[in-house]
Amino acid sequence: MLESFWKKHPQARNPLVRWVDIVTQIEECRTHSKRGWFIELQRVLIPLAPITTKAQYDKAMKVAAALASLSSLPSPVAHYLEILARNIEGYERDRVSGEHDPIENLRFLLSENGLSASDLGRILGHRELGSKILKRQRQLTIDHIRKLADRFQVSPATFI
Repeated sequence: MLESFWKKHPQARNPLVRWVDIVTQIEECRTHSKRGWFIELQRVLIPLAPITTKAQYDKAMKVAAALASLSSLPSPVAHYLEILARNIEGYERDRVSGEHDPIENLRFLLSENGLSASDLGRILGHRELGSKILKRQRQLTIDHIRKLADRFQVSPATFI
C-alpha cells in the first residue's frame, strides 16, 4: 500500500520512513514498565540532555515532529515529548536565534511535510508564487506568513 503511495508522491517517502522508524521504536519501548518505558525512550530515540550540536538538534526535531503527529500519546511519551521540546527551545534560544533564514525554514517545513514549490504556491493562493519565493525572487508578505504559520502550526517568527 505504501509503495503505490510513494510512486505517486516520491517526496513523501523519506519523511514517512523516518516517522515509521520512530513510531516503531516507540512501540518497542512499550514492553517496559511505565518507569522503564521513559528510560527506554531516551535510550532508543534521543537522550533527554541539553542539545549541544546541530546533529542532535536535527534528530530531536525529527523525533519531536513524529511524536507530535501521533493522535494520542501515553503518559510517558507525552512527558518525554514535553522535555524534548524544552531542550529544543533551549538550543534554539542559545544558538539559533538571530541566525535563522526564513526561506531555509520554509524549505525544511516543505521537505518534512512532503510538499513541493507548487504545493507552497497553492497554500499561498498562487501556484507560481511558491517557486518564486523559494528562488528569492519574491518576498513573503504578512498574509503569506500568516498562512504558512497556520498551515505548519509554527510561530510566524519562523518566516521573519
